Amino acid sequence: MGAFAGVFRDHNGDWIDGFNSKCYSNSSLHAELLALECGLQIAQDQKNMSSGGGACGACKFLRRKCIRDCIFAPYFDSEQGMAHFAAVHKVFGASNASKLLLTIPPNKRLETVMKLLLELETLSMAVLAVILQAELAYVQARISSLQHHIPMPPTPSLADQVGANISSSVCMDPSAYITGLCDVLDQ
Repeated sequence: MGAFAGVFRDHNGDWIDGFNSKCYSNSSLHAELLALECGLQIAQDQKNMSSGGGACGACKFLRRKCIRDCIFAPYFDSEQGMAHFAAVHKVFGASNASKLLLTIPPNKRLETVMKLLLELETLSMAVLAVILQAELAYVQARISSLQHHIPMPPTPSLADQVGANISSSVCMDPSAYITGLCDVLDQ
């Protein structure tokens, strides 16, 4: 009895996927061949998921079947690609985005998509800032409008008058006290 394992890494050497399994083999060569077969099967499954077996993010968003040579599949994966493609679709539309990608050499497409997504994020942040500024201006105008309907607090001279009435009427009847305050505020 033995075991085999393998790792998939991207062009930067970052881990993408891994596998391991037990095997019943008497030779290390046989175990290595089983590992190679397993790795190739996983790679084939991943390829099918991104081109035909499962829809890419763009095709999921568009609710269509992802074809084998889908122009979007390499750039909009099935997990986060749907949200990314939604932003692209909102600004350019699927047809224009497809035409744009087809005009760019294949070795420059990934960089173009990344720059496009960055520009769209920057644009959405700018739009959000404008909306927030408009909302803030509205709230400030509303506060200003409401302040005109609320009586202003007493000025210091009026407060002094009220304080004088309070100190002179400590022993007064409460109704007379309230009437005296109302008289001062009406002045």
